[in-house]
Amino acid sequence: MTIPTELYVYIVSEEDYADGTVIMGEGGHGNWAYIVLEGRVKQKKRTARGLVTISTLKKGGIFGESNLLRNTREKRIVSIVAEGPVVLGLLDSDKITRDMDGLSPQLRKLIVTLAKRQQDVNIRFIDMLVKQMGNECA
Repeated sequence: MTIPTELYVYIVSEEDYADGTVIMGEGGHGNWAYIVLEGRVKQKKRTARGLVTISTLKKGGIFGESNLLRNTREKRIVSIVAEGPVVLGLLDSDKITRDMDGLSPQLRKLIVTLAKRQQDVNIRFIDMLVKQMGNECA
């Protein structure tokens, strides 16, 4: 996957992480977001069986955007862990916020609503997956 050129204007720095590094911890707070430039990261959830991989993000994958777009500091619902060496682009939260503020109120509300709905779907999916895993252990 190639990263759209227009996204590069939002990258303020690049960060390298070694295999197994926890980049964002479940339950932590923050309103910053990253894009995967090289490598892969795993979204992991704490369960009774330990950390379980929910999904894998490859080049072009973005994470942490929900709190940023919705301007909240809610707890993170998953951990992000490097799988092998990974290079991430830290997205410029100030520029994104300024650009969001420049949108019409209707478009801004639509983006915030879509980000919230996506997070709600993610939470329901994770809950369903964790429940299913619990049933398989019983």
